[in-house]
Amino acid sequence: MKEEVYMHYENAAAEFSGLISSFNQIELNSVPFEGSWTAAQVGIHILKSNQSIIQALTMEAQPVDRSPDERVEELKSVFLNFNKKLKSPDFILPAPGNYKKEKLVKDINESMDELRAMAKKVSLSGAIRHTAFGDITKLELVHFVVYHIRRHSLQLKKILDTLKNR
Repeated sequence: MKEEVYMHYENAAAEFSGLISSFNQIELNSVPFEGSWTAAQVGIHILKSNQSIIQALTMEAQPVDRSPDERVEELKSVFLNFNKKLKSPDFILPAPGNYKKEKLVKDINESMDELRAMAKKVSLSGAIRHTAFGDITKLELVHFVVYHIRRHSLQLKKILDTLKNR
C-alpha cells in the first residue's frame, strides 16, 4: 500500500510541477476569471498545504484500532469530486500578490521533495489529531496530498486554458 501511494505521489507531484512551470510570469499572476485564484495563488496554496502536512508527519502518532487506510476512499471522494467547490482552511489560503515564477516553482519543488522524504522516513500507520481532518493516520494524509495535488492540477489546467483562449 505504501509503495502504491508513493508512486501516485510521484506522478501527481511531477504533473503539478510541470503545470505550474508551464505558465509564464504574466500568466502566473493573471486572474483568469472573476472569483478565481491566479495560478501563483494555487501554487502558494499547495506550498502551504505541503508545509502543513510535513509538520503533521513529524507529530507523534498514536496507534489505531482500525485499518490505517480506512479514510482513503472518503478523502478520494471529497477531493476528486471536481463538481463540488471546496472551501480552503484559512491557514493555507494564499495571499493576493505578484509572485515570482522562479522562486515559487523552487519553493513548491522543495516542499514536494521534503514531503516525500518525510513520508518515507516516518511510520504511516499511526494517527494524529489534525486541525482540518480530526483523527487521521499519516498514511491517509499522504493519500490526501495526492488527491489535493490532483485537484489543483486540474484547476491549473483550467486556468491555463482560459488564459490561452482569451
